[in-house]
Amino acid sequence: VADIIEHGIQALGEQSDREPQAWRHDLEDAIVTISVQAAALGLSSEVRMRLRAANPNQVPTKTFSELNRHAVKWRESRSRSEAASLKATAAACEAAVSNAFAVIENSGVSLTLVYSLEALTAYLRRLDLLIGIVDSRDDEGAPLFTVRDLFLELVRTNIDRRSVKSLLQMNFDLFSRKLVEHAGESGEHYITRTAKEYWEMLKAGAGGGLVTVITVLTKFAISSIKWPLFFEGIFLFGDYATSFLAMQAFGFALATKQPSMTAAHLAGKLSETLDRNRLGEFVDEVARITRSQFIAAVGNVGFVIPGAFICDLIFKALTGHHVLTPEYATATIANLHPWKSLTVYYAALTGVLLWLSSFGAGWLQNWVVFRRLPAALAGHPRLRTVLGDHRAHALGQWISHNAAGIGGNVSIAFLLAFTPVAGHFFGLPLDARHVTLSSGQITFAYAALDPATITWEQLATSAFAIVVIGIMNLGVGMAIALVVAVRARRVRKSWFLELVAAVRRSFFSNPWPFFFPPKS
Repeated sequence: VADIIEHGIQALGEQSDREPQAWRHDLEDAIVTISVQAAALGLSSEVRMRLRAANPNQVPTKTFSELNRHAVKWRESRSRSEAASLKATAAACEAAVSNAFAVIENSGVSLTLVYSLEALTAYLRRLDLLIGIVDSRDDEGAPLFTVRDLFLELVRTNIDRRSVKSLLQMNFDLFSRKLVEHAGESGEHYITRTAKEYWEMLKAGAGGGLVTVITVLTKFAISSIKWPLFFEGIFLFGDYATSFLAMQAFGFALATKQPSMTAAHLAGKLSETLDRNRLGEFVDEVARITRSQFIAAVGNVGFVIPGAFICDLIFKALTGHHVLTPEYATATIANLHPWKSLTVYYAALTGVLLWLSSFGAGWLQNWVVFRRLPAALAGHPRLRTVLGDHRAHALGQWISHNAAGIGGNVSIAFLLAFTPVAGHFFGLPLDARHVTLSSGQITFAYAALDPATITWEQLATSAFAIVVIGIMNLGVGMAIALVVAVRARRVRKSWFLELVAAVRRSFFSNPWPFFFPPKS
């Protein structure tokens, strides 16, 4: 490639010696054309609303409108002063675009906006290269390094134009990063930093476990009626969504929702930790996240099991029979066997579903921020008339604070409900094994069996199944979310592996902080 570029530069030099004006006219036409395209894109509504000038005295929209005018005047006069003005205007436009990227860090992002800003950046970069070549003195020719940069730009552009990977990366890089960051903002709520917060997380997990008892009971009621697959999925979706949203409303926690959220926060911490002297801070953050998820899982499982037993006793006292029949109970225990069924695979698949739900959380939060929904609600005339100014503002703030949670809860409810339905419909091995829901199902199953027929081997196997399901749910979800978050933040692989090694050394030397908070 280097040889081709060198030959191309020599050929351009030879052509410029023979026809000094031919290539110059073509480049001038290109400069005017690109300036028109850049000005039109910079003045489009989505970009214009987010442009910020580097100089407070400059107006970004005026800067872009002047870009084309300076290009035309420079072509007519070809004076050094007009070339300098065109360069200064292009530099001001480039600074405004750079500031626009900073603005969308806090104002949300869309694929259209990302594409427009990336295209605008490419136009301005190409314009700068062309001006540098044409503005060179005729007797000296174009500077060698400027021509080489133009050739490299053309080669790179043509390669990227034929690359699907480059197209997807250009469109989704910043978009996925913002989704991850919005999910990470929600993830901070699931991290305990003091002993008091640690035990409060246990209470929140206990509340989530008790709500799950009702969720499992409702699920059995829905499954007892032989609905068509679609309607069964709809009812299960309603059951899960209602339960998860109720947990959010009452401040309860579900451990399996945490990894996909906290991984985004952890990746942010990872990208901030660029100094080896700060490795301890990252290890401490991993320990906080790990013990927060551990105590939430203990609260979920530790309270869903006795809650299900008590619920079954109450149900039997009222109806005279258990929630499940012995046959159904036996089949339920068999379906959750750790090695005689696909439980481990289904639990890993559920971890993937839990990770996917974080994109629902990030997307809704990004949509609320991008559309400026809180401000729109606070300033809506009819809403202010009905609710009053203070309540309309409070409603907007409530939506802003809870959008990620609502998006994540509804997303995971949909995925848990319709993945088995899709599996049945297409004849594929698709099902979900959620640790808290599975714990409730196993408990109801054992409550329906005669205690004399239950062996210790069965109990140990079921307990092991719950542990495996929990590990797969949390581990797979955390691993995928962390890898995606790290890629979105463009953290170097070598640095990431070094941080992982530091966490591993800390865990094996002193595992206690990864499960329980320190005394101080």
